[in-house]
Amino acid sequence: MNENRELRIENLEPRIKPAGRRFWVTIALTLIFLVGLGLHLWRISYPPIPVFDEAHFATYAVDYLIGQAHLEIHPPLGKLIYAAVLRGAWGSADIPGWQFLEVRPSADPGRLTFARTADSFGDFPYVPLRATAAVWGALLPLVIYWFARTVGAGQIGSLLSALFVMLDNAFLTDQRFIFLNGMFLVLGFAALAWYFRAQTLSYEVSHSVIPVSGSESNLPSPPPAPRLRRASLLGKGGGAELGSSALLAGILWGLALGVKITAVVFLGPILLFWAAGRQSGRRVLAFGLAGLTVLVILYALNQFFFSPQDQLNVWSTLGVLPDSALHIPARWHAIQNGIASAFVVLMELLVSVGGYVTPDGARHVLNSRWYEWLVGRGGFNLYQASTAPDSPRIALQGNLVLWYGALLAVLIALAAGLRNAIVRLHKEIDSRTMGIAICAPSSTRGQIGNLRPLRRSVSEASGNDKRGVPERYNRTLIILLGGYLASLAPFLVVTRSTFFYHYFPALCFAFVLLGWSIERLSATLSPGRRVWFIALTVLAVVTGFLLRIHLVYGVKPIWGS
Repeated sequence: MNENRELRIENLEPRIKPAGRRFWVTIALTLIFLVGLGLHLWRISYPPIPVFDEAHFATYAVDYLIGQAHLEIHPPLGKLIYAAVLRGAWGSADIPGWQFLEVRPSADPGRLTFARTADSFGDFPYVPLRATAAVWGALLPLVIYWFARTVGAGQIGSLLSALFVMLDNAFLTDQRFIFLNGMFLVLGFAALAWYFRAQTLSYEVSHSVIPVSGSESNLPSPPPAPRLRRASLLGKGGGAELGSSALLAGILWGLALGVKITAVVFLGPILLFWAAGRQSGRRVLAFGLAGLTVLVILYALNQFFFSPQDQLNVWSTLGVLPDSALHIPARWHAIQNGIASAFVVLMELLVSVGGYVTPDGARHVLNSRWYEWLVGRGGFNLYQASTAPDSPRIALQGNLVLWYGALLAVLIALAAGLRNAIVRLHKEIDSRTMGIAICAPSSTRGQIGNLRPLRRSVSEASGNDKRGVPERYNRTLIILLGGYLASLAPFLVVTRSTFFYHYFPALCFAFVLLGWSIERLSATLSPGRRVWFIALTVLAVVTGFLLRIHLVYGVKPIWGS
């Protein structure tokens, strides 16, 4: 019998937003960017001396421009960006050979000594380099908003997440100096946002078609989801399928790796999402291969600035390689340069990774451990004008309101994840027990069998799993909680000195968790109480930010010591 079946398209996220709502979201994001940029740029020239690792990265940027080989555990992209800005700031004249750092072999075998060679920047154009870092820092809240939206947070939760990143004192302080953390965080979370953006759209299309009429006794399963195609990043028209989206996301991840090897933590939520059976292994493979390929290409770019032999000579002088290693490529004169280049790229990768897994003997004086970061401990002074107790100082310290709130959100998410796992296990056991225990007549079994497609179609269309928990909630929880744990886990076993800023990737996941949790909690309140709840939350965060704002700019607190 022919039956007319009517298909209904569910109005799932991302919904078509009213023009007014889109306008106000755009205004909010613009304000977050402009206020964040202003906070980053104010007093950007203070202090006029190399602060902490600025001596490293300013020196290496100069080395690229003057063609001087050097030893550095980080990949080259961050320094290449600073070198390009330095060239633009200095103009067409020859770059002086500024050196703020000298690397020497230590008396202890296998260790190096890093010594400052200048107490002031002098005529070095350091302000444009700091301003470059500030722009990356101002972009981070916007990328966090994008990431939060793609993984399932609503507009309120995503805006709160962006605001939290902007109002964290540690992020603000770190991203006002010639460091690398802002760059790799922006690129890493952009990679995740693009990756899960396609995954989210694929999920929503597959759950958008449900049958609403027809014989319920012989109801077929929902039709397969249409093949998803999205507009290409390279232009309008055409399309990029899920595999292409994974490649583009992998390229962004490779750029993040090209800034700091610690960007490997961004692979964690993707692997956990795959392990939970939520995506194809081919997409993960495409993402990983694209990222590693970009990383190797970036390392190969070093050969345009100094020869492989110069690099090998530096490593030999510093004791990283034995002298005999210098003669290995020379045995094959016809392909000497190719072998030397490949050998140098491999060694640079090993040096970068080895810098995190090789014990460095005595701990750095500013070293801190992962369990201290959870409660905001482990921060340190970057600069202090004098040794007087009341002297203004610049310190890497977080907004405690946010850090403790983020920790609470993580603990709640852990409890929810554990509860979901236990309930899922109980449901599976009950389902199998019921399947064995039921002994019904054949006619009854047939009727039950005919109803199973209906139950399955309704469950799939509504986006609920076997426990009735919204599937979107499970996906968001897996990505955010998995990303937090994956970002923190490597530092449980890293043997070298670890620092306060190593917690930043995990903290970004925690801030999104916090914004998402506040949004879900506020949804249970009446509209009036919801506004007050969110307003008081923002007020508490702003208060926490102002309590430590003097540590960002090196000024005296206006409310006392």
